Amino acid sequence: MASSPKAAATGEEVNGGIKEAATDDVNANATTDVPPASGEVEPEGECVAVAPTQPTHEPFSLNVLEVCRQQQQQNGLRHNDYHRYRQYCARRLKRIRSSLKFKHGRSRYVAKAIPADFSDDRFLLLPLVNAERAWSYAVQLKATNAAAEQLNPRARLHSIRRFAKAVSWAKRLEQMCGIHCDKKTCIDAQAYRCWMQGEYHLEREEWQDAVDGFGQAKTLWEQLLRVSEDTQATAFKEKLDELDPKLRICRYHLGRLSADQRGGDSHKHKEGKTGTAASAASAGVLNDMSGGGASA
Repeated sequence: MASSPKAAATGEEVNGGIKEAATDDVNANATTDVPPASGEVEPEGECVAVAPTQPTHEPFSLNVLEVCRQQQQQNGLRHNDYHRYRQYCARRLKRIRSSLKFKHGRSRYVAKAIPADFSDDRFLLLPLVNAERAWSYAVQLKATNAAAEQLNPRARLHSIRRFAKAVSWAKRLEQMCGIHCDKKTCIDAQAYRCWMQGEYHLEREEWQDAVDGFGQAKTLWEQLLRVSEDTQATAFKEKLDELDPKLRICRYHLGRLSADQRGGDSHKHKEGKTGTAASAASAGVLNDMSGGGASA
């Protein structure tokens, strides 16, 4: 759960140990790298209104990764039950909207825009929990498809669209944190978005883009780890341990692609040399034949 606005002031000393992350850079990164999947234009649910230049409150502080870790461990992911975790996210979204009096209506659904200027830090949980819900649904679909006797291409496309949805919500979170939160929270949200993009590209087998996303997330989480307390450091350590195998998988496939490409170029080079030699031999035979005919 996010801390109160008063708690943000106490994090200034901690933020001093982190490299400065300009808000403009955060906002610029939040709108690049991952195009919407086919049929995936905007995330359903809350829209985000244009934010004000200067918020009317003190910067909020939100431990993005710690919040995710706690709710995952307590609601199914300790046993890899992604369906249970997705249901929890849906229920929590309903409770958050109810507490904020931010409902979409009973009879007919009408998406409401998240207010540009808000004084309640619980609004930051809306894009975060939405991202977690979409991500858990994507992983659930992926696992179900992998366990099937025959892989279903439509199920894989559905999973990719859910990953794209999760990336879109992660970008929304990063944009909101860039305006309403302190620098430490901005870096945490940026790392979360980079990790989610890595998951998206990994599912699409776009290995270099996945390495870029996971690599950026790893760099940012390592920075946060150095200035975090024990409880928060545990979440960063666990996430960094999860990243290493995925980075190895991506680099392995990149190595194979490079080897295949080098092998293809070498094969073409050999074919070229063989063709040149054959042409030279043919030319020599023709010359011999023409020379022999002249002497005869």
